[in-house]
Amino acid sequence: MGKDFGLIQLLFSFTLSSGAAREETSPTILMYQVVTSQDLQISCMFHFDQINEIGSGGYGNVYKAKHKMDGMFYALKIVKYTSQAESEVKNLARCDHQNIVRYYTSSYTDTSSGDQSGSSGTTDFLYMEFCENGTLTTWIEDRNYRNSQRNAEDALTVFKQVVCGVMYIHSQRLIHRDLKPDNILFEKNGDVKIGDFGLVTMITDESGGSVERTLAKGTQSYMSPEQDRRSYDEKTDIFPLGLIFFELLWKFSTRLEKAKVTTAQGSFGCRV
Repeated sequence: MGKDFGLIQLLFSFTLSSGAAREETSPTILMYQVVTSQDLQISCMFHFDQINEIGSGGYGNVYKAKHKMDGMFYALKIVKYTSQAESEVKNLARCDHQNIVRYYTSSYTDTSSGDQSGSSGTTDFLYMEFCENGTLTTWIEDRNYRNSQRNAEDALTVFKQVVCGVMYIHSQRLIHRDLKPDNILFEKNGDVKIGDFGLVTMITDESGGSVERTLAKGTQSYMSPEQDRRSYDEKTDIFPLGLIFFELLWKFSTRLEKAKVTTAQGSFGCRV
């Protein structure tokens, strides 16, 4: 955690000195800023009152961080710098909608250890809006298992916002490819935000031509059948929307039900 903590401090020091502190009405949107090792040494000072890891996985780590200068909480995503990470930044930066997690800026720095272990690499930092009221997964679990007073009208209100966000993503000629309750977040005021643009891809290339897709990108339990092939378009996002809608209205777990189907497929040596 110590190394990540220093790198997170670096990001905030660098972005604030560049004039990228959060403004509630019109935040500064920046693309990549190169951070040198000298910046790292200079900037590793205490810039936070609080910092907590809120998520981790193959993609990297996400932290909730409260900055001392403005007292605001931010979500910091730290990942290995790859073409996929660069694509996530570009796609987030082009989106500006009330139902999409807001992106502010990114930095990357060489995180080579400099020792004889051969450890090297570049780390990417994504600096984004923090949604403090949890995920749609939690919302559904509260309704199903914790006697939450949520009804069909509440579910429709949530789903309408999800659909608005997806429609906007498609209007930007993008496909999300990983829509699921875990990637749908709630702001303090209850507004719905779609996040995790790590698998977002273009519908067509810049010249309007077809884009060759990679295979099996997404969460298996929410992926459309066509997404398991190379030829699909933005309509692939409609399939998980239907599953999400079903989960919002009934006590149904897509993940658990699809696991049963997968088990059956293995037992009978077939594919559904």
